[in-house]
Amino acid sequence: MSNSRIFTTDGKSTSGTKYFGMTVKDRQSTTTPNMTQLTVIPASDTIQNHKFLLGGNETTADSGTTPALAAAATTTLTPDLTLLSTRCYQFSAYITMVLQTADGTFLSGHYLLTTAARGTSMIGSGAGYRLDTISSESGIDAFVDETAITLGVSGNKFVITVTATVDIDFSIDLLADITINSAIFTP
Repeated sequence: MSNSRIFTTDGKSTSGTKYFGMTVKDRQSTTTPNMTQLTVIPASDTIQNHKFLLGGNETTADSGTTPALAAAATTTLTPDLTLLSTRCYQFSAYITMVLQTADGTFLSGHYLLTTAARGTSMIGSGAGYRLDTISSESGIDAFVDETAITLGVSGNKFVITVTATVDIDFSIDLLADITINSAIFTP
């Protein structure tokens, strides 16, 4: 299927027994699927668990003459979850990045990006998120350093942004395994 959606819901809670609804979405960009989303929502709508598997890439159209991602240019990944003012959120993303910096030369890094938010405001000092390098190959920081991977909120959605430090000539591929938990809070 080019774009499939499966929706099932088990109804409302009765006599203390909880019933859960589940949503599975397989999204497609122009040629290949770029997002899988699994959401588990209790019928009471108090807590929710959203899981996303997102991929993205930028590639050169002319064998590196024009960079896949020029210095200071960005590429983003955006989970399909609209943040609501009445909910609080836990966000966690495992990100794998593979760069092709020259013909036959690849560098990779693996990162953990976390935050918490109340409504559309991220909680915490600094920019409101934490980025930890799990592992990275020597030399990758010259192309995308730790400060070039950021998390923000735009259009009431979490947005992961990767900014090239210098030209990435051939390609940048991103894979993000994202979990977002949310609950209603009492203002």
